Amino acid sequence: MEAPKFEVKELEQNFYEDNFAFIQKVSLECFEEFIRPEYQVSIKEIPQTENFDFDHWVCSISVKLGWCNIGLKLHYRSEVVRELVASRMKINAKTIPEKLIQDLVQEYLNLMMGKIKNKFGSDNTIVSLPTTKPTSDQEDPRIDMIDRNNLCWQVTWPDNCFYFACQINLETSIEQVQAELPEETEVNPGVLELF
Repeated sequence: MEAPKFEVKELEQNFYEDNFAFIQKVSLECFEEFIRPEYQVSIKEIPQTENFDFDHWVCSISVKLGWCNIGLKLHYRSEVVRELVASRMKINAKTIPEKLIQDLVQEYLNLMMGKIKNKFGSDNTIVSLPTTKPTSDQEDPRIDMIDRNNLCWQVTWPDNCFYFACQINLETSIEQVQAELPEETEVNPGVLELF
């Protein structure tokens, strides 16, 4: 018996692409708003040859929207964040405790997740608290990716970067999501504002 063939529908593919583009934009905006507005910041792809599980901390946060779950991870090194804080606050980097660095990164992800949550405006929203742990037990998040619902990228600025990994899991079909939209909402698969 022949195995069934599965096809990714164009509407579903566009859903992932549009929402990853939005989340990448949010990662950039929140960096500029919260961390360093004067830096030239950009989004870059992470080359497959570049290994980022060496960064020794990962901060994670997730949101359940009822019809969809979004998980976000930020991989970073303490010395990178310490330099950002020291230059912004005009203090000696050696005096900045690790707890302050973790709090700053967690607040950055909180700000991002707030914007993501507001975009989708679900009644069933549950946002986790951000958690920070060493990456020593973490694998490179690109290892077991399903191409369409995972994306990794860098937020870069002069001389450094943060590494992001994001996963979007639909809890229902894209057709069901579309059916639950208000009648006056026009669904255009090529437009970012699906919801």
